[in-house]
Amino acid sequence: MSQNPFRTGRLIFLLLFSLCVPKTFGVVRDGGVDPSNLGQGGWLYIMPSATNHMSPNNIPSVTNNNSLFQYLKSQNLSYVIVKAGTSNFLWTGSGNVTIANSNQCQFNAALVTAAHNNGLKIFASNRSTGYDVATEVQVADYCFNVGADGYIYDAESEWESSNAWIGTNGSALAWSMCSQTRSNWPTKFIAHNPYDTLYLHSSFPYKEFGYWTDCVMPQVYHHSATKSNAFAAIHWTDVNYRTFQNTLATNTAKINGQTIAWTNALKPLVLMRDIYDGGAGTPVGADSDVRNFLDYLVADPNCVTAGGYQGSDYFRSELHSPGQWANIKAATIGVFSNVVNNIVLDDNRATRVGTWTAVKTIDATTGSTVTFSGAFGTDTDSFGTNYWQKAQGTGTGYAQYIPTILASGDYLVQQWHPTRPDASTGVSFVIKNALGTNTVVANQQTNNGDWTDLGQFTFLAGTNSYIRVMDNVVGISTNVAMLDALKLIFVPPLGVPSVPASLLATAISTSQINLSWTDTSSNETGFIIARSIASGGPYTDFATNTLGNTSCTATNLSTGVTYYFVVRAINYLGASANASEVSQATFFPPTITAQPLDQSLPSGGSATFSVSASGNPAPSYQWRFNSTNLSGATNTSYTRTNIQSLHAGSYTVVITNITGSITSAPAILTVLLFPSITSAPGNLSLAVGANASFSVVAGGATPFSYQWRFNNTAITDAT
Repeated sequence: MSQNPFRTGRLIFLLLFSLCVPKTFGVVRDGGVDPSNLGQGGWLYIMPSATNHMSPNNIPSVTNNNSLFQYLKSQNLSYVIVKAGTSNFLWTGSGNVTIANSNQCQFNAALVTAAHNNGLKIFASNRSTGYDVATEVQVADYCFNVGADGYIYDAESEWESSNAWIGTNGSALAWSMCSQTRSNWPTKFIAHNPYDTLYLHSSFPYKEFGYWTDCVMPQVYHHSATKSNAFAAIHWTDVNYRTFQNTLATNTAKINGQTIAWTNALKPLVLMRDIYDGGAGTPVGADSDVRNFLDYLVADPNCVTAGGYQGSDYFRSELHSPGQWANIKAATIGVFSNVVNNIVLDDNRATRVGTWTAVKTIDATTGSTVTFSGAFGTDTDSFGTNYWQKAQGTGTGYAQYIPTILASGDYLVQQWHPTRPDASTGVSFVIKNALGTNTVVANQQTNNGDWTDLGQFTFLAGTNSYIRVMDNVVGISTNVAMLDALKLIFVPPLGVPSVPASLLATAISTSQINLSWTDTSSNETGFIIARSIASGGPYTDFATNTLGNTSCTATNLSTGVTYYFVVRAINYLGASANASEVSQATFFPPTITAQPLDQSLPSGGSATFSVSASGNPAPSYQWRFNSTNLSGATNTSYTRTNIQSLHAGSYTVVITNITGSITSAPAILTVLLFPSITSAPGNLSLAVGANASFSVVAGGATPFSYQWRFNNTAITDAT
């Protein structure tokens, strides 16, 4: 195959470009495509078959591309991969055409729009051969130009050295093709879809494809060596890719004088499984195979991708059975805000107390060897590659799982055990959950090699719960308990909780108010409490309570401020309406708003003193006379009757609540005494014409006024 000078010059430019751009593991690409978090995807090979047949079980709702994508989205897929090309040709759905006839390609702008309208990412796939890399780059260009979210090199045996057009040039050809595509589309998602058992195809240019792509999608097919066992197939892939990745740490190459670090070929793995229904294609596995494949991907203790496998896909979507679709829909992989993932825990996630014995059931090499062993040969139906067993004990021995719950709610708990003739018919599982601790007894003689329900329980977010496999098994002394795998499946509530009732607020101090309410729901996972300083809000959330906790303390409040509170119940689906608002002011010290007043009254009368004050809690009162408490004088007013001169003086009131006390200003009582004559006028006998002078001395409250009288008639000016 010839190469023109323009192409050679372009390649040199691309190499320089690539060396200036650092490779980032799991970088998020255009459209939000995250190679490290793809979720589930499906492969579509022939669009007319997918839309008109969905063979062999017709799905009436699927009649066109739009309804097809709508259905795939409803089955929990995040993306689809559609065949767009074969080497240097475009694929029509029934054959190949040249780039010049791109209007006949089944991958087109309308198809992309239909996928996007139904919330799916859509990637184009090309069965790459390396025969004409320049035109293969043009195939990728076409796919991205019509809107593809990504591009997949379906690169298989055609890239091996046994092919004449590859020979010893596989590495150079792969570098040329992939680097050119990356240069043309530096921010687009690009992946390659090679073999799972890569050491059986050692001449394939894995490093070169890996260097320029964002993730690797190994084809984890139903090889005879793995006996249709999904766990064995994944483990065999793990062994191959772990060995390969370990070689990259110190593996470099010189390309055009530049040193290439092959650690940049380390990319996330997104494993692909071949899934056909027996009536439409090659019979491949039971319906449960796809479930086991997905469950082990998320639980795999030997996963070779940092952070765990967060993506998977299945070939081909138009050939799945209803049972396979059901298992795909029920599975979860990847991290998405609108999905609560199944929690699948292999036995490596359990801690063990007592003497437990590990039993290896599956192993593999990088070659063609996959071994099935176990203790009896029947127990190779374990979950994953091994399990643990323990002889009958007294209950002091156990294995404990502590699941990490990300979303509070109800979960169906399941356990897995393999086939052993000495398994106990009664193995206790102690389940500590949000509502208490329950013991469930499982018969490990039945339902071998499958999930067994233990029941539905409520768990709160966090790591506060546990599930224990106990050793006090039922049966004879030779019976054993088995520890294999655990699965928690989120059970979504049917609706939001009902509104809490009887919200009550009680002030405790100058900065604290306690709240309580009545729970009226059976499906809430907690409560959110909010407050405002204005009736009707807006409210600010300040506390979140867990399930069953119907009280709350509001602290760090301001002294003497009235707060308005509401509470709502929550679960995975959302929140109830707010409970009826209640208000309450924090405590504050007494404050006098009206002081008692001075009084001047005649003796024998009644003197009443009163005060107005505020405070929270309501204050108490103690009246005092000349700094001495007056017995029984504990109201907002005090009355002294039949006052005499000895009652004159200073009256105060001490106003007190738990936050402090305050004393009023003194009110002065003045007792007015009636006048009394201490020296009366005397009688006079005088000659006619003489002057008569009378005088009087009076006692009593001054000042006095005087009026002299003659025969009871007032004498003018005699004052």
